[in-house]
Amino acid sequence: MNTEKSLIDAYNSKSIGSGREPIILKPYCLEFISDCRISGLAILGIEGYFVANGKVCPNINEIADFSNLPIENWETYLKESIEAANRFIGIMMSSGKSDAYGFALTNEFIEISK
Repeated sequence: MNTEKSLIDAYNSKSIGSGREPIILKPYCLEFISDCRISGLAILGIEGYFVANGKVCPNINEIADFSNLPIENWETYLKESIEAANRFIGIMMSSGKSDAYGFALTNEFIEISK
């Protein structure tokens, strides 16, 4: 089983739905980010969701895109993406309206030609 799937499976009871981009309940987001760092998974972006009566609706006012962070090498990108995710979720913990947050993850450094 790959690292990403193992991490997502470990958060089954702390998330909504299933799939490649987990939607983690708000109280567990900082813990999830820490586990991403430990697992070597970079966070490409985060999207807020409202959860009510078994329905999940995106909150377009709470979105963060980290795909444009400077890419020197994989280790730097991983560190920068985790720090950016912690800052975003830290702000959302005190002022965000979403009930849960979806995380786009990657475990590979993909070099894009310019």
